[in-house]
Amino acid sequence: MENDTCVKVAVRIRPLLDWEMSQNCGSCVTTSLGDSQVIIGSDHCFTFDHVFGIESTQLEVYERSVQNLVEGTKSKNLSYLKNL
Repeated sequence: MENDTCVKVAVRIRPLLDWEMSQNCGSCVTTSLGDSQVIIGSDHCFTFDHVFGIESTQLEVYERSVQNLVEGTKSKNLSYLKNL
């Protein structure tokens, strides 16, 4: 993620859980515009500085969005978990 602004917002899309797959649930989340937008359903679109898809690893999320905060000074990381 770039360092040219004070606030950056990233989102991680989780894969379906085992019980969701066993009930033949499908994902209602897609990405577009170079993976900077998240589309939920067919009519809710949100733009972020970075979108981590279901294939993203914990290490990738850390290296691309948190590592500089941990190693830097005067920084904060706010994490929010929302399951739809």
